[in-house]
Amino acid sequence: MALSNRAQTTEAFVANLNEFAGKTVARMSITLQEFLVGTVEKAMVLSPVKTGRFRASMRVSAGIPDTTAEPKRPDDFRSPIPRGQIDPEALAKVRLAADLIQGGGLLYISNNVPYAGVVEFGSPPRRDPVPVFQMTAEVTPNILVRAANIARSAI
Repeated sequence: MALSNRAQTTEAFVANLNEFAGKTVARMSITLQEFLVGTVEKAMVLSPVKTGRFRASMRVSAGIPDTTAEPKRPDDFRSPIPRGQIDPEALAKVRLAADLIQGGGLLYISNNVPYAGVVEFGSPPRRDPVPVFQMTAEVTPNILVRAANIARSAI
């Protein structure tokens, strides 16, 4: 027995709705991943650099904070990547972690080197702050728009 026009219309509507829902979930996932990576990229660019340990210790996680940090480097080690640039190896680790995160729940961007608080808030009178995360937070709306545009063009 052939379906009535109304039944065919309903089936088509449901199919379109399912397609829309699938694309929406995929776009949300890409937006989240790109937002996390973009936020860490910005924090890396703003990070002070001597050994590069602070910049390389940026982490993303879901549910609970990642409390790891890069191991201490020798005092005479100097990062080959200058300030204002992204550490590609560290960013690749962040992207891998972000790709594993599913939407929903609490997400963390963290840095757990022992001196992270001194970098962010300073240590008067010895060191002025470099408010990496505060300055990054100021531009997160722009990062989110960029992430959404990437997701929109991907699907």
